[in-house]
Amino acid sequence: MGKQLRLSDLRKGQRALVSGIAADDFTASKLRAIGFTDGTEVECRGSGIFSDPSAYLVKGVLIALRKKNADKIKCIRTESDAS
Repeated sequence: MGKQLRLSDLRKGQRALVSGIAADDFTASKLRAIGFTDGTEVECRGSGIFSDPSAYLVKGVLIALRKKNADKIKCIRTESDAS
């Protein structure tokens, strides 16, 4: 496996597995509800101007997150990505 990072550290085309959420219960609950659960593979599909928001493919759904929320999602990079 790769190194620990925040979801917001991923660049276009990079993939990672969600390893946790470092947020208050309400925010963590909302992020899990839209698919960011432990062990889920996530791929960064790109970002807006100034990298905010960024688009992530999660369970077949493209989701845009602001950096402040993506910073709270802990991930482990997979070695199978293109970067």
